[in-house]
Amino acid sequence: MRSRVISIAAGSALLIAMFGSVAAAESTRWKVVDDDGLAGITEGHQPDCSDGFTPALKPGIVYQSLATAVSATNDGDTVYVCPGIYAENVVVTKSIRVRGPFVDGSARYCPKRSVPSQASVKPSSGWAFDVQASNVQIAGLRIARSDGGIRTAATGSGYTLDSNILEFNDTGIELGANGTTRSLIQRSCFRDNDPNGAIVSAADGAKGAIIRNSTFMNHAKPAISLGANVAKVTVTYNDSVNDQAFVALNNVTGRVSVESNRVWQEDNVSLPKAAISVVGSSAHVDVLSNRIDTNNSEGVLVKDTADDVLIKGNVISQTGDGISVGTNVNGGVEVRGNRIFNISGTGIKFSAATLGNLITRNVVTGVANVHCSDDSIGSGTAGTANLWRKNKGLIAVPADICKP
Repeated sequence: MRSRVISIAAGSALLIAMFGSVAAAESTRWKVVDDDGLAGITEGHQPDCSDGFTPALKPGIVYQSLATAVSATNDGDTVYVCPGIYAENVVVTKSIRVRGPFVDGSARYCPKRSVPSQASVKPSSGWAFDVQASNVQIAGLRIARSDGGIRTAATGSGYTLDSNILEFNDTGIELGANGTTRSLIQRSCFRDNDPNGAIVSAADGAKGAIIRNSTFMNHAKPAISLGANVAKVTVTYNDSVNDQAFVALNNVTGRVSVESNRVWQEDNVSLPKAAISVVGSSAHVDVLSNRIDTNNSEGVLVKDTADDVLIKGNVISQTGDGISVGTNVNGGVEVRGNRIFNISGTGIKFSAATLGNLITRNVVTGVANVHCSDDSIGSGTAGTANLWRKNKGLIAVPADICKP
């Protein structure tokens, strides 16, 4: 009996030691950042920002500096950022999660400017976050008044930027990604990021990304600008409010889809740019099922040598021209099934130097000017160089490209 008791006692001691070390290891997977240093980890090994802790009891877990906490992480760690202001530049070199108070909510609809309980990252200069590793999550933070909000490396992938507020930065996000793993930008609020806009693609390109369920507001440049070496990027289910332009695609090289977004404005100010533009040598672009209700110069603009562009199922009103296809677009544009109404310019317009494009099953109504216009000359419909089929519009130049 004595040996049995000793054995049980020894086993219990071993279990306590084992579970104690597991709990300790579990707690070290968290780093908690609090600007006053009084946060901590609960007995359930969760972050607690209630200022009821003594930092000295949790060495290596509680930090007052966000940059220091991030630099102390290992792959797979989580850094929880308590409400406060962090005037720091943070370099991320590990595959970690950085989470703030809004991580379980959605910042999509742009809360009022003074929101309590924010964790704000506001460096005096440079990038707030320079992400140099793959599979990094940054969520639930306010990033404001910096040269740049978040920059992700074009050599990595698998970035998740979720439920953040990015406002009053020169650039909101510079997106680079190599496409190995899909990246997500979602459920976020972008506001007044000038002069460069909310999201721009990195010079080395961005591949394999989805930008969704976010709101873009009050940008003096296109809210989203994507350029060379961009492929397999989808922009979907976003709102653009009072932006000078929503999406500008210039020399994108792979499949890019701008789909099911809403573009609108709260005032009646004229906006000199197209809401969505596809220019340069852009190719393999879909502009699908967007609702555009703005005073932009055009709803959708395609020009230069853009090729393989599908403009389908969009509803456009209040703009200057509805859909405008310009110089040197030859055989690569299909305009299908769009509805255009109550605009001040021309419903669908093709310039003289276009050739072999297809325009079919569109409906243009309530237009003060010409409903359908094609200045090209060739062997296509009604002496134009393009093919117009089954389009509805009261006034057409030349006649018969659209019919009542």
